[in-house]
Amino acid sequence: MCLVEVEGRRGFATSCIQKAEEGMVVHTNTEKVIEARKMVLDLILSNHERECLTCVRNRKL
Repeated sequence: MCLVEVEGRRGFATSCIQKAEEGMVVHTNTEKVIEARKMVLDLILSNHERECLTCVRNRKL
């Protein structure tokens, strides 16, 4: 999960698509970022079977 905080901006940025800019200050391990990542992971996992490694959806890959 590529969520980060960028100083001077509201909300979170997705570091996997956010381009770096001159003078940009990025925080990757703050309490707010960690909690947001946990929430995203919880949302992702809430839509999967408990045994994700044997999930039928994964066999199609």
